[in-house]
Amino acid sequence: LLFALNEIVTSPIDADEFLAMSGEGSVREVMGKLPQDKVVKLPWRTYVPLASDNYQEPNVLKRIRRYRGKEGQNLRKIMIPRFIAVNKKGMIAAGSHGFVKESFGKQKELPYVHTDQLVLAHFPVRSVQQITAKAFVGWLACLAKPNKEPTEAFHLKMLYDRFKNGDQFQPEELTLM
Repeated sequence: LLFALNEIVTSPIDADEFLAMSGEGSVREVMGKLPQDKVVKLPWRTYVPLASDNYQEPNVLKRIRRYRGKEGQNLRKIMIPRFIAVNKKGMIAAGSHGFVKESFGKQKELPYVHTDQLVLAHFPVRSVQQITAKAFVGWLACLAKPNKEPTEAFHLKMLYDRFKNGDQFQPEELTLM
């Protein structure tokens, strides 16, 4: 998905990701002040389901309210100003972690800045049903890739094998994931 706000910035975000503020203010206000000549990288905030969450609540934004105090990796995802998206020939790097251009057969990342005012609210694990579906669809899609690396998506294979044999996750296990 590409997110656009008044055509200021586009951001390649997944269906389980949302732009959010890290503090006070509004997303619209912060986005309006971002530089237009550099790619912007913002940190992830991974939300974690708890067994005590109300699983009858269908809205994940209302149901899962807690997030990691510290991310395991310092990964950031990009937001691309409209000017760069339209005028610079480049491509979004794997995982949307950079915007690169081919130069003499090598990928070179375009200039970027970090912002911590915005975060990418990430909800990778939402329910037992969702993670089961993710394991089956994700692993089978990975198997269909002609250039699949041997260790690629190993976590999906482990989940797939577990679910294929009829094993079920308990809600408490979702927090550990």
